[in-house]
Amino acid sequence: MRQLGLDTPTSTKRSRNTTGEYVAKLYGPVRLWIDDRDITLDALEVEDGCPVLIGQIPLEHMQYVVDMTSHRLVPSSANGGEWILDMYSTESKVMPLTEAAIYEAYTKLGKTRLEHWQSSERLSIRRMELAKARSDKVHAGLIDGKNEAEREAKARHYLNEEFIEVELAEIEEKRFAIAVELCKIEIDRIQTVLRYLSLPAKAN
Repeated sequence: MRQLGLDTPTSTKRSRNTTGEYVAKLYGPVRLWIDDRDITLDALEVEDGCPVLIGQIPLEHMQYVVDMTSHRLVPSSANGGEWILDMYSTESKVMPLTEAAIYEAYTKLGKTRLEHWQSSERLSIRRMELAKARSDKVHAGLIDGKNEAEREAKARHYLNEEFIEVELAEIEEKRFAIAVELCKIEIDRIQTVLRYLSLPAKAN
């Protein structure tokens, strides 16, 4: 944070990561650049030994997704991989209520739920892998210390890659969870419109 010229936090926030809850300091505003894409946002200070993490909101804004195979950020396939900001009004983004649109909405919800379930499974696997690797290091005498902070620092040192795998999987799971909720909102909109259309017309 000091390298960014941020010496005084604007506030503190209760935060949580794979090691548990802690109080984080909030700084900002800062401008985050990834290649030719950028966003202005606040930044949370992480504990010593933790990697720098980029949250879901900036990734969504800059239209990046996490490629779990190559372990890197890649442009979203939306808009052909180009970064195009949506500037539609609320009215222009409303999906027309046609039979095809209704089918598409329900199909998308089913597909997104499956993707969310798959991402949850991957997250569970990553967490189990981390727990096993941690247990092996403990039994080997590599993760020890006088207190929890020392033991956690050593775990981060020896298992940094495993921690990052878990954190990437958590980001992916949250992204699909948000996508499911957005699909549900669209389904609710469709059902509301259908209920409205089924109402008897009022006499003049």
